[in-house]
Amino acid sequence: MIMEKLNYINSLNPILISVNEKINKKYLMDFLKDKIKQHNALQSDIYYTYMQYSKQYQITYCEKKLPFMYIFESYYKNKNQENNKDVDLFFNQDFFVIYSSQELYFYKKNNNNSIRDILKYVKYELNLSVTNIVSINPSDFILYKEDYLKDNKHNLKSYYMVLIFLIYVFILTSSLYLYYEKSKDIISIDSKKFSEIQKSYFVHDVSRLFKHLKKYKLTLLEFEYRNNELNLLLYTKSLKNFYSFLGEKNIHANFSYVKKKVGYEIHAIFDL
Repeated sequence: MIMEKLNYINSLNPILISVNEKINKKYLMDFLKDKIKQHNALQSDIYYTYMQYSKQYQITYCEKKLPFMYIFESYYKNKNQENNKDVDLFFNQDFFVIYSSQELYFYKKNNNNSIRDILKYVKYELNLSVTNIVSINPSDFILYKEDYLKDNKHNLKSYYMVLIFLIYVFILTSSLYLYYEKSKDIISIDSKKFSEIQKSYFVHDVSRLFKHLKKYKLTLLEFEYRNNELNLLLYTKSLKNFYSFLGEKNIHANFSYVKKKVGYEIHAIFDL
């Protein structure tokens, strides 16, 4: 769910955990829940980044509201993401936020520290050198916030459209099953086969698929379901996002892409 209300810096309590190496995905969520001491936490309420240069995880547990630092994704809306290795620092008197390669890397409360002090902290504590500094005044912050929430509302609308469509397919399939069960003289359907169809259509693969589309910032433009295949037209600023999406739990798809002025349109076919 996209949340219009944000949690601001004074309401967030990030923790830093030093590690010897990046945690295997298989064990990562258990690791994060253990560190925040919230073993029943929803995965969607846990926000984290792995800081490769200092070998640390920054973890934030945030229920119901979205942590504010993600609004700076709007800064990159019309920027080419390919081969961008910049380290951008967004700051004001209350906070500073670091994005590396256009992805959130670190954030921290700022107690009126000078930009020189912030840069020194980043260099020596995070082993990172900033390449771009963006000062954020109150009006800038509002613009970033509104732009980010507007984009996410558009994505949410697309996902609701898909969800409604899938519910329709599920109801239609169920109705056909009930009809034929009452008309066994005409045709009979094996209930085990129906369970397989039901699962294939709706329960596991589709829910997993759309959950990870959002996670990897893949915007849904069009969708079509036909012959047990889900045809999607997606947009992303970076092919890296799409390949990371495919790597999540071994999602398989046949796909092709077209380079646009900023980003890529991807036509992907998923077997359900």
